[in-house]
Amino acid sequence: MKIITIIFRITIILFFTTICFFYFREQNIIKNENNLKDCIITEIDCWHGKSGSSKIGIRYKDKTDKIPVGVTLCDKLKIGESIKLYYDKDFDYFFKKGYVNIGWVIVAFVLLIISFAGKQINELNAFLKKQH
Repeated sequence: MKIITIIFRITIILFFTTICFFYFREQNIIKNENNLKDCIITEIDCWHGKSGSSKIGIRYKDKTDKIPVGVTLCDKLKIGESIKLYYDKDFDYFFKKGYVNIGWVIVAFVLLIISFAGKQINELNAFLKKQH
């Protein structure tokens, strides 16, 4: 049982670290207006189902890419239109502002706290049950 707890905690730590890395990386890229590029929409795939996501195909100079977008935005876009996207030259991808929002960081942080406070939470529950 102890090994499962250790693996779970390591997984949560990696998840939290990865989310924070991408969140702060996105914030740094957004601060520099030179990273904002005008891209041409070449393809639109709006998904209205319960699972899956909407994507658009874009072209910037000689580079083509597909990026996820919300279904509300997807419905408003048209092929041939221009859209402003941020470009991460180190990882070579385009993204829309808010790709990794603070909500993901909060969820990852709460999971991190819960994974390390599990024993204390159980002790608190046992104490509260004794009080009743």
